Amino acid sequence: MQGITKIGALITAAALTANVALTPAARADELAELKEKFAASDTNHDGKLTLDEAKAGGMKRIARGFDRIDADGDGFITLEQIEAKMQSR
Repeated sequence: MQGITKIGALITAAALTANVALTPAARADELAELKEKFAASDTNHDGKLTLDEAKAGGMKRIARGFDRIDADGDGFITLEQIEAKMQSR
């Protein structure tokens, strides 16, 4: 399963980098994977991720872009903030 996740992440990254629109099915898969990783990384189950949780959970791209996603600067990000950042690309 981890190999599939890495392949999906690479495809998503390539599509975002190339500014190629994802198909609705690929977008749904991407969101499902994001929600799964977010939930697994949210160790205190408060519905928010700190930078440390994102790093510890293996969410490297989220950790790298944490400050851009955390637009209000409150030190944590929500799934909604991540989705909004993804849609703005």
